[in-house]
Amino acid sequence: MVATMRVNRIDHFNIRTRDLDALCEFYTKVLGLEIGDRPPFDTPGVWLYAGGHPILHVGLARDGDEEAHGDGTLPLDHIALETEGLLDAVARIEKAGIAYRMVDVPGRAMKQIFIHDPDGVALELNFTNPEDIAAGAGL
Repeated sequence: MVATMRVNRIDHFNIRTRDLDALCEFYTKVLGLEIGDRPPFDTPGVWLYAGGHPILHVGLARDGDEEAHGDGTLPLDHIALETEGLLDAVARIEKAGIAYRMVDVPGRAMKQIFIHDPDGVALELNFTNPEDIAAGAGL
């Protein structure tokens, strides 16, 4: 019997950037991801880890990449990340001088923070931990 296909979770997302250093600094300092092991590909890049899992693969963009790949994946609307530590997240974002928008999700015990990385990719940080919801009640 052939097993039925099932998507279980987001494995990773991949983006290309023209400024690898600025993007790595953003994701490590603001979101707390860690640079980790990456296979020895022919192109420059990094893998950023959360909880021991490489959730973000970043490659260095080169002139002509969009035309050469022609994959039609641009523009990327946003990436949603399950997140904990609302107050720390706000402190990191404010310390970095990043504009953000925080909203309560109607009908759900969830707060969301929307920010953009240095390349303009929108990030949606979702907080559902009851401690985060309580801590963020006054924000």
